[in-house]
Amino acid sequence: MLPDQLTNDLNTALNEATVVGVDLDPAAATARLLLHVLALPERGPIDPDPRRALTLTGVSDFQVLLRKDPFGGDFGPAIPIQDLDELASLFGRLDRFQPMYGWRFLNNLDLTGDWPPEPSFNLRLRPEPAAHTLYWFTECSQEADSFFCLEGVIRFDGLQVELADRIPVSVQQFAADGRRWWTSLYANDPRVSSEAQIVAGNGPRWR
Repeated sequence: MLPDQLTNDLNTALNEATVVGVDLDPAAATARLLLHVLALPERGPIDPDPRRALTLTGVSDFQVLLRKDPFGGDFGPAIPIQDLDELASLFGRLDRFQPMYGWRFLNNLDLTGDWPPEPSFNLRLRPEPAAHTLYWFTECSQEADSFFCLEGVIRFDGLQVELADRIPVSVQQFAADGRRWWTSLYANDPRVSSEAQIVAGNGPRWR
């Protein structure tokens, strides 16, 4: 189980993270999210490599919802996604991803209140639900005039974090680096000033 304070810190670390890929391994009951995050180490400048991979273990349920995004109008109906290969192909075709926002992503299913009864893709791996839920989303596009909202919910029991080179990072460090970024921003820390962010640039990308 995730302690309440760690859950709060993880929510903060995930705010304005950009989801650029989601993979599910049904046999291993794991899901892997590829993210670009905001991270500030305890010492030194902004982390120059924003890539993090979150691996959710003990997955019981995996849901994805894809809808047209009219920007100010009602979302379109759920667009079916037939299988995991089609989901991977969809991520490969998208050319713009926006960061998710809202500060509350873990254990908060109120965020799916506007979902239709049937999402685009729904896979249950075991009868009993896992202990936690993660809600993720990105407003994205495939072409200049084709915009979508892509969302998902994953029920899981455990959480692991890796850098882009597969080096493990503790969940506590991942949460602390993200929380420190936001705390420093509100405290006008020069390490996260506009100038410092320009110097840091976007860093390496997953794609």
